[in-house]
Order: sequence, then C-alpha cells, then structure tokens
Amino acid sequence: MYEIPNGEELREFLKKHSLTGAAAAAIVGVDTRTIRKWTASAKADNRRATPWRAWVLLQLFVDEIGLADYRMMIQG
Repeated sequence: MYEIPNGEELREFLKKHSLTGAAAAAIVGVDTRTIRKWTASAKADNRRATPWRAWVLLQLFVDEIGLADYRMMIQG
C-alpha cells in the first residue's frame, strides 16, 4: 500500500483489476505513453517511476484502499 510498485508490479496490478493502459492513463490524468514508461522493465531506457499520487489514485479507484487508508498515509 505504501510502497510504489516497480514496472512489473504495476503491470500485474493493472492486469488483476482488468485495467488497460488507456484506462489507467485516464484515471490518473496522463497519456498512455506515460503508463508504458511506468510499466517498462527496470532495464528499459525509458523506464520511469510511478508517482506516489498516481499509485494512490489507482488503488482508490479499484477500492484496494479507502479514504481512511489514504488519510493514514498522509498523516504519517
């Protein structure tokens, strides 16, 4: 919940929740190229880390975390 996933973990998360790259992009407000960069292999030159806020939005969207969990995260 608190750790940002690597590319493979994010791919598995999207697959588990039947989210396409386009759907994930729409949820977090980025384009599909950005999702591809977040889900790229660690060895890929274009690999980028998923921003924490995007990871939280995706988890909220699929009800993997609730608002109470989010409040706990930001209050430390």
